[in-house]
This record gives sequence, structure tokens and C-alpha cells, in this order.
Amino acid sequence: MEGILNKFWWSHSKTAKGIHWCTWDALCLPKDYGGMGFKDLSKVGSYPSLTWRSICGVRELFDDGLFCRIGNGKKVNIWNDHWLPGPGNSRLLVQAIDTRWSTVDQLINAEDGTWNREIISKIVEGPQIHRIINIPLSSSRVQDVLVWRHDAFGDYSVKSGYRVLITKAFCPLCMEALEDSHHLLWYCGVLRTLWQHVQIPVNIGLNISDGKIQFVNCFLAVAKNIRRTMVIALWALWYRRNKLINEGLKFSMQETVRFVLGFAEEVWDCNSVVLSSKVPTPSMWSPSNLGVVKINFDASFLVESNQATIAVLARNADGRILGACTYLIQDVADAFIAEARACERALLFAKDMGFQKLEVEGDSLSIIKKLKENRTDRSILRSIIQRIRSLEKFFEKVIYLFVPRDIIRVAHALAMEGRVRQSNRVWVEEAPESVVKLVEADRDAWFYRS
Repeated sequence: MEGILNKFWWSHSKTAKGIHWCTWDALCLPKDYGGMGFKDLSKVGSYPSLTWRSICGVRELFDDGLFCRIGNGKKVNIWNDHWLPGPGNSRLLVQAIDTRWSTVDQLINAEDGTWNREIISKIVEGPQIHRIINIPLSSSRVQDVLVWRHDAFGDYSVKSGYRVLITKAFCPLCMEALEDSHHLLWYCGVLRTLWQHVQIPVNIGLNISDGKIQFVNCFLAVAKNIRRTMVIALWALWYRRNKLINEGLKFSMQETVRFVLGFAEEVWDCNSVVLSSKVPTPSMWSPSNLGVVKINFDASFLVESNQATIAVLARNADGRILGACTYLIQDVADAFIAEARACERALLFAKDMGFQKLEVEGDSLSIIKKLKENRTDRSILRSIIQRIRSLEKFFEKVIYLFVPRDIIRVAHALAMEGRVRQSNRVWVEEAPESVVKLVEADRDAWFYRS
């Protein structure tokens, strides 16, 4: 608000810039003391109205909750704005500000829309470098957008703001951080200790995504029996947390571990009895309609190196290979971004091959849902999603379908081939031998069933 008033006073416009001949504090002084008598909006005053008190009371809430999602970086100040995703401080922490660079677009290569590592390493160091270069960019150069970090879609609502205000308290289990969904699902030290005791393998590394996405990544990467134990552990921890708050019952790690292990064993025994009486129905790949190209995409993500291998495979209505490609990507933050990049590469590959009608299949439900939604995406995937949608104009028809991993096992095998080869490769009407065998097996299984 003060910024708008300043611009209007010095340039007679809310948008144009002008020279500020004195500070705002000086203008707020009474006229008898050389000022203009403007109201200092940072002070509540002696007898403020209820409305003004409410506005001032939630300034800290908005300052903490609003966050800049990077597009082209032109509107985001490097030093003052909140723009680093992930836990902790979202502003840059530096010893000294280098005035040669002021906006984020100066950290991006104008030629190819990638991060300029040389400049970034000059202004920051350590983990902050990785937090920056792991932010996904797109050649479409979308606009920067202000998002609300406490909502899954990035939209502020009175309900979400009120929820943050009433829950803004320290975690009663670890007393180390504010208790929110990110902390409860991933960052809580008590939760991680419990996982260690019940032997849940969790790779805790530097990542730009929030705690909820980190948890989903880990959950999807482990075996089904481990997933069962993770769910039981979360439920048990939440139960003990409520007992601590509502009844004052002291938390015991040993008792919690015994309960989780015992309950998991009981669930396993019950499932063994039920599953023994069922005949599983295997998932099966199916060809597209005549004239439509079916494209499967997948990504193999390595947490240790933040590297992803993308695979795309195209087949016609007879189930025969039209083309395939593998692509290596560096500085990928997590599996969600890797899958989004794989879908983007699928449309780029289809465009280069001259396909017109597409049926795009992937096993990432989050990506497929975002592409089917009509609302504007404000997540970390925003620039990639908008890039994918901009590519749709090159085709007559594009349909996105979510399928289980078993159905796109060919794309997964191709991604593994790409990881071994460590190079970008393109095949036309062919593919590596191991992939061709799986393609033929898919065709045989489908036509045998038909």
C-alpha cells in the first residue's frame, strides 16, 4: 500500500516510477515538523477501528504465506522477495547484496531459458545453489505468479488463512517446528525416529518440494508392505499426538513402535487369508483406435544425483513401434518434476514425428490430473504444465490417460535402457532389443485375448 502511495505522490501514477526525494517516514511527519502529515500505515494508532486492527494483525500471516512462483523471473526481486521453494527461509540468505543483479530473470540464460550457474555461484553458495537450479523452468517463459503456500492449488481463501492462524503452533511431539501438514508427514524428528525403529527406508536429501510431495515420492517408491507400515505409523503417531494434547498422556516411543509392528503383523495375516481366495486379474496394455498414436511416457529418477532419464514410446493401432526416444535431464528436484518433463518430451517427440492424434498414457496420477484440470496451475510444475498445454496446439487431438505401471512397462524398460546408455537417443520404427521383446509380448497378449 505504501509503495502505491509513494508512486502516486512522486510520479502521479500507481504504475510509473519517479524519483523519491525523501523517505516515506519523513512524509508521515506532521506539517509543523516539515512533513506532509501522511498516515503511517505501519502503525496501528491509539484508537484504531476493528477493520484496521484486523488488517494489521494478519500482515505477518500474508508475509509468511505469499510466495513467488518463478516463470520468466522479471517481476521477482532476488534479494527481497520470497521465491525459494521448500522448507526454511524462502528468501536468499547472503552476507552481502550484489547490486549488479536485482531480478531473477538476470539469473536465467536468455538463449535457452536455463539457469545461469556461473552467476548463481557468484551471489550464493552451498545448498541455496541447488534450491535455485532445481526450480524447473520452461522455454515458454510464462509470467511469474504470486501463490499462497498454504493451499494445494496456490489460491488464498479466508478458510485457508483462518486454518493457518488457528493451527500455527509448535509440534507437540518434537517441539522443533510449526505443526503443519508438511511437518507432520515428513520433517518431524519424532516421525523419522519412528520410521527408523520400524525399518522404513527413507532417503532424506535436499529437495525443493514440500513435505507432502516428499512423502508421496517416498511412499510410491517403496514396496506395498512398507507402504502399509508407513500408514500405520502415521496413524499411530497422530493418535498418540492427540492423546498427549487432549489427555496429557506422555508420549512413549517404545510403546508406539511395539503397536505399529504388532498391528502391521495382524494386517498382514488378515490379508494373507483374504488374498489366498482371490485370483488376480493382470493389467493389460491395449492399442489405440485407428489413426490415433498411443504414446507411453515414463521417467527414472535418481535422488542421489538429481538426474532423471526420460523415455517415450509411440505405437500405432496395430501395436507396432512408430518411434522411441530417451533423454537425460540434470538438476531435477523430485520424481514429480521428472514425470512432468517426460510428458513434455512426449509431446515434443510427437511434434517432431509429425503425429496429429495422440493418446498419451502415464503412471503419474498427479501429472495427468493437472493436465485435465481447467484451472490455472500454481504449483512448482506450473511452467512445465503451461509448456505442455502450449504444445497441444500442434495436434488435432490430445487425450491424457492415467494407467498403472504394469501397462506402461515398456516405457519403464526404455527408461532403464536410457539410464544404462547415459545418452540422448532417438529410434524410428525400432527400439532396443529388450524393449522390442516387451512390445511383441504386449501385442501377442492383446490379440490372443481378442
